[in-house]
Amino acid sequence: MASTSKTQWQWQPMQAQHLPQVIAMMAAIYPDLPEDKASIERKLQLYPKGCKVLCASEQDEIVGYMLSHPWKIGCIPNLNRRIDAIPVKPDCYFLHDLALAPKIRGQGAAKQAISHVMALAQNEQLDLIALVSVEQAVPFWFNQGFKTATAMGLVPTLVDNPQFQQKLATYGSEARYLLHPVI
Repeated sequence: MASTSKTQWQWQPMQAQHLPQVIAMMAAIYPDLPEDKASIERKLQLYPKGCKVLCASEQDEIVGYMLSHPWKIGCIPNLNRRIDAIPVKPDCYFLHDLALAPKIRGQGAAKQAISHVMALAQNEQLDLIALVSVEQAVPFWFNQGFKTATAMGLVPTLVDNPQFQQKLATYGSEARYLLHPVI
């Protein structure tokens, strides 16, 4: 059987030993949006099935990661702060972060991650996936089927709420709150 030189990347469960690579990757991709080990570790503790890494094997270099969990619509988690708990009655699934190294982009890994998020949301019987798009990523998320809160009919509930807007601004000047129906 002939071997192939193309690496077969796989989304795998995130483990504690992955955190240094995840944090380093996060710092490289989002230098203005730092999160410390404790905040990421807490997401992994609270909802491990929503935390994944992309690598060829458990010992290989991580080329992507995903952090996600059930949450409340319109409630944006604070950056670089530990979340206390997953809400008892969540009403959306929050994709906190999806990041890919430049060398892996455009190869379908993001679509696989979004499919995983969709399945988790379905398993939790949630109707919406929410995220905060940062740093010029809005076109990418629109191409994945995400829409603004306005387009989803959540005006003025979210868009006109000053507290919501203040928290959204902590994600950077280009931050946009986006939603996707669970299908």
